[in-house]
Amino acid sequence: MTYQNYRKMDLSFFALIGMISVLISEGAFILMPDVQFRISLLLLVGFIAGIRWGKFAFIPYFLSMMLLLIFNDLYKDSIIWIPYYLISSIGFVIPIELFRKYLSGYENNLFKVIGVFISAFLSQAVFSSLFVMIIDGVNFFGFLIDYVAVNLLTITMVLLFIIVLFKASNALFKNMDVYLKQVQEEQEEDV
Repeated sequence: MTYQNYRKMDLSFFALIGMISVLISEGAFILMPDVQFRISLLLLVGFIAGIRWGKFAFIPYFLSMMLLLIFNDLYKDSIIWIPYYLISSIGFVIPIELFRKYLSGYENNLFKVIGVFISAFLSQAVFSSLFVMIIDGVNFFGFLIDYVAVNLLTITMVLLFIIVLFKASNALFKNMDVYLKQVQEEQEEDV
């Protein structure tokens, strides 16, 4: 299997898992409409894909976010949510790509991985807030605080999952560009 085919397969898998996460999250919200919060694993799925593939994680993350459009009446009335999710997804992936590019080996340290996740989430929150401020004139800091507050339970859950998954096996958190190169070099040495 070629590198490109492996990347496509892995990203397709993350897109599928991301979409399933959205379906479960939104389905639970429909079944329990009185609940005032939502929990989604989409941040975790997008984050792991980002660690593995960097900027290419944008694709499964954005596609999964687009699935939200079919669930909420608010979204159905406005095409503006498509660029919102686009900007939000870009904001999420940028810090991950920068860490991958300029801080090699960070994926082997749990505290650095957590720091990258928090950076990615806060970047997404800032990009989302800027977009809403520009398009709708909403107060930037007010929206930013609301965005973070609404997602606190999800962030906490994702951080717990990161800790558990990292402690069990940090193989999920590998930069696949580096990892696959190492595997190839080891195979060539064995020959």
